[in-house]
Amino acid sequence: MVTGKKYILLIFFIVHIPLCAFADRKTDSLMIIVHEYEKKAHFESDTNYIKALIAVAENLQNSQPDTSLLFSNKAYELSKNCEYPKGILNSSLSMAVLFIKEGDIQKLLQIAGEVLPIAEKIDRKSLSKVYNIFGSAYFIKGYSDKSYFIQAEEMFKKALKIAGEYNDTEREYVLLNNMANIYVGQYNYSSALEVYYKAVNTAEKSKININITPTLYNIAHIYELQNKFDKALAEIPKAIETAEKNEDIINLGKCLYLTGRIYKGLNKLDEALDYIDKSMKIFRQLDLTFQITEAKKIFIEIYVKKGLYDEALKIAHEVHETWKEIGDSRDIAYLKLTIADIHFNRKQYAATLKLCNEILDAGTDALGILNSVHSMMSQIYEDRGDGMKALEHFKLHKACSDSLFHNDLDEKIIQLEAQSKYEKKEMELKAEQELKEAGFIKDKARLQLIIAFVLVLFITMLVFLIVILRSRKKLKDAYGKLTYANAEIQQQKEEISAQSEELKATNEHLVKLIKFKQDISGMIVHDLKNPLSIMLGLTTTIPDERRLSLLHDSAQRMLNLVLNILDINKYEDSKLELKYTNTDINDLINSVSNDLNATLNFKKLNINLRLQDDLEFSFDKDIIRRVLDNILNNAIKFSPANETIYISTVRDEEDVRITVRNTGTAIPSDMQKVIFEPYERVERKENESSVKSTGLGLTFCKMAVTAHGGAIGVESLPGNPTDFWFTLPYRMQ
Repeated sequence: MVTGKKYILLIFFIVHIPLCAFADRKTDSLMIIVHEYEKKAHFESDTNYIKALIAVAENLQNSQPDTSLLFSNKAYELSKNCEYPKGILNSSLSMAVLFIKEGDIQKLLQIAGEVLPIAEKIDRKSLSKVYNIFGSAYFIKGYSDKSYFIQAEEMFKKALKIAGEYNDTEREYVLLNNMANIYVGQYNYSSALEVYYKAVNTAEKSKININITPTLYNIAHIYELQNKFDKALAEIPKAIETAEKNEDIINLGKCLYLTGRIYKGLNKLDEALDYIDKSMKIFRQLDLTFQITEAKKIFIEIYVKKGLYDEALKIAHEVHETWKEIGDSRDIAYLKLTIADIHFNRKQYAATLKLCNEILDAGTDALGILNSVHSMMSQIYEDRGDGMKALEHFKLHKACSDSLFHNDLDEKIIQLEAQSKYEKKEMELKAEQELKEAGFIKDKARLQLIIAFVLVLFITMLVFLIVILRSRKKLKDAYGKLTYANAEIQQQKEEISAQSEELKATNEHLVKLIKFKQDISGMIVHDLKNPLSIMLGLTTTIPDERRLSLLHDSAQRMLNLVLNILDINKYEDSKLELKYTNTDINDLINSVSNDLNATLNFKKLNINLRLQDDLEFSFDKDIIRRVLDNILNNAIKFSPANETIYISTVRDEEDVRITVRNTGTAIPSDMQKVIFEPYERVERKENESSVKSTGLGLTFCKMAVTAHGGAIGVESLPGNPTDFWFTLPYRMQ
């Protein structure tokens, strides 16, 4: 399956292929004209000869690109020699089509820069093609720097406007496809679909025959990427129909291949196999090695789903041999992983481990492959009862896949460690119990011998009463040891039962922790969503002179949230370092207040500063700035409109106290002690809508103030303002 950058570039180049699939007859006629001109004197300066060369080059672009480039280059050189601007323009545009297919950014920009002034001067209609060249170059460059997508979009819009002026529907169709491809590159699928449909409508209204198969294919493929398989299945028959109508064999094969993938997504495996098989026949007919290999991969996935592991293995080995010749190391590693996965599903663990070790020995850097390898190895060793190796590979699996939203792996490691510890303890207790049982059996046998001996003596020799009494004493001692052993065994059973209860409680705690972290993940996304929503809204609703400030505030809030998370982790690892400088706290408060002016104005809030003079002392300016920013943002968030936020500073002999007062809803007394703890939060009302937050901002504030040697707290009573305050030691560096 072609995805990501390869897929976008593929569909981008498809729409640049000439819309006429076969032009052999026209090319032959043009070649006859070229040969006729070459028989004349001074033919190389004849502009009609140059036009014929360009026409041949354009007709050969799809079938013989190298020959097409030779004709275009010859026309370009002759046009320069005889100073024929129109020839320079058209021959350059012909070469540009080939360079677009090759993705040669440097040559595209060079050509576009050279012919732009010529097109502006002599042929405005061709100016649309020049802008398209610029846009194509920027589009390709956008995969290394996303900002170039914006420049590409601007160029395509300019080209589209000019094409519309001349009612050039064929050019409009190509440009609309290019615009949609930009949105696909930005994963903006809704906008891409909208423009693709517009391109289809433009082609259908055109008076000339335009092959819209690639566009219909792209529409269906986007629905497949979104897992909207029903919609994809509704669109792909249209693409197949247009491909057959235009005798577009290559795109017909791709459409049949996509149909098979769609049926696979719907879990209709027999239908999927049928369509993939049809596409394979076309790819083999056209000798398209890459497409054949991709189709075989789908066969493998379907056979694995159907449990046909032998068939899947056979094809996987075929693909593996192909990739040895045309693939790179990642392709080979992927195929080995596929084969290992088949062995794993069949519980053929020895073969699985062999392939996994081969992948690791090859030194692949593909994290997705390494992640799957270590995951399989961990499960295999866990099934074999080798807890140490299972834990080792699970930690490597975690290292590959760990991220902010994948902390559930930590719980799995804790679970494995607890299980390993429990199993070890259980083995020790079992060994002790076996030893005691062996001792008990020995004592029991001895007791039986004593009893038999006593009976014999009692029957035969009553005179040996002393011996009998001694035997009874030994019997009593044996019973005492037996009772003691039974008591110890009972105690051990109770300890095992207690440990089982403890493990059960631990597992329940882990379940709650996973749910809690899922909630926190939602909170983090919510906190990031608010400033993003503001930033998006600014592009349509806020005047230009206020937009920059609000964008800055929203971006700063997002940055502070990320920094809070990072610094809290640093503090928990004892890695937070403070950089003390002598700073006036009043200047810092003024600076933070000024930075939030746009947000304050947006919420119709005022700030009243009551600052004691001459408060310069030593603290980490950047850290305390973020503390002030977090507390002030918190006050803004929960303050009703048209209210005033008060900030005051006061110094006593040892400390400086900073207080931020807001008139929002009071914080419940039972929550005032915990809101500064990690992930603790208070849900209150803001403009009749529930406000939720991760609570990381106040956690960071407590961490930062505590690191300075200060204190932090909140004072809030129903009907009264809420005061957030913190103190810093008054000292100079």
